[in-house]
Amino acid sequence: MHKNIPIFFQFLARDFYTYKSRAFTYIINYCLIYPALFAISIGYIQSNVLFGANTTQSSTLFIGHILTIMLVVANILNIGLLFDLENNRFIDYQIMLLPPRLVLFERIIFASLFTFLITLPFFPVAKLILGDSFTTNNASWLMTYLILYVGSLCCAAYTLFVVCTIKSSRTLRSFWMRINFSLITFGGLFIPWMVTKKFSSILGYLILLNPLLYITEGLRSAILNDPQYIQAPICIAALLVFSIFFTLLAWHYFKKRVDHI
Repeated sequence: MHKNIPIFFQFLARDFYTYKSRAFTYIINYCLIYPALFAISIGYIQSNVLFGANTTQSSTLFIGHILTIMLVVANILNIGLLFDLENNRFIDYQIMLLPPRLVLFERIIFASLFTFLITLPFFPVAKLILGDSFTTNNASWLMTYLILYVGSLCCAAYTLFVVCTIKSSRTLRSFWMRINFSLITFGGLFIPWMVTKKFSSILGYLILLNPLLYITEGLRSAILNDPQYIQAPICIAALLVFSIFFTLLAWHYFKKRVDHI
């Protein structure tokens, strides 16, 4: 087992090196442009139209939109495995050097770390643009960034599981529209869980099965420090459970697809 550790970290270093040339594009798009656009369009214009001077409700609406960036980036990072399985099959070489489960686990760790680094500037950039319109007086930044990483880990495990189950890249668009878009919409992107539960208790309890809900609820709890949201420690525990669950599913479906020993 100890012989696998250097290979694991070599693969991890290779993935970071591979994306090094694209880092500038990711930084411009996801660290600067997207947070600025969300801050102006959602945190300022839309929030003022809907809520006026109520900065707490404006912040609640804005916080949920980081979900889009997290899932999109994690999906982009893991989708390469699907194309590899259909064409070059570099994965076959990797599983000759490292046990298949560790190969997939390395991809999850890389995608989670990369996604986490990309989302780090989201709230600081928004705060610079929105100022007092973004309520952060009671924020626990340690808990916020813990949620960001565990949420990135869950998104990475989920998207890798999806890659291992999808049979063809031609179905990606329909899968995103039918499944991922629904998960984002009912994951607290616009509406907190408590509001949904008050509207329909059945729907409220059903969407507790949506892992993305615990990202938005956890972030709102950590930043706004309001007991109406699902508390951050509970969200962290739920996201870890979902991460393990999706990792196990990814291992299972990858074995069925590649038929490795």
